[in-house]
Amino acid sequence: MKRLGLIIVLLLIGCTPRPQSSLVKSGTQSINVVQQFSRLIPTAIHGVGHYEGVGSELKWRSVGGLYGRYVVRMQFPVSVSWLTGQMHKTGPAEFMIMEIDSVKTIPGGLRAISLTSNKRSFSEPDWAQIVAASGDWSAIHFPMTKDAPVDRFDEALKSQE
Repeated sequence: MKRLGLIIVLLLIGCTPRPQSSLVKSGTQSINVVQQFSRLIPTAIHGVGHYEGVGSELKWRSVGGLYGRYVVRMQFPVSVSWLTGQMHKTGPAEFMIMEIDSVKTIPGGLRAISLTSNKRSFSEPDWAQIVAASGDWSAIHFPMTKDAPVDRFDEALKSQE
């Protein structure tokens, strides 16, 4: 009977939902591509959720800005061991980089974010080239303007989180 009680307690502890912060901490410590993203985009914000709606696959998402002009997003499926709280990458990462052209306020106080045509989706092999080039995006032939930040860029970045 004691053993059954111990098993039930362990199951209850293991099934307790983990707070978002502990999941993010687990992922940033254990998933290589997240560590790379954080190293190349130090201002990145990380999260875990069902981004395509209730019942969708659990995904990791990282979003960060570069040069006050570019938004970079990474996303991949994950699983969580509810017993240990350990995060596991279960599929390939998908990346997107977009160049913001302008951020304006329109009637009603809404924000209008205009993009340039300079945007690209790419996969882990391209990401590996960027990492190998120490964050040089020309490794995948993506042109960047590094000295012309966009006014109110932080607002555009926040809307992507």
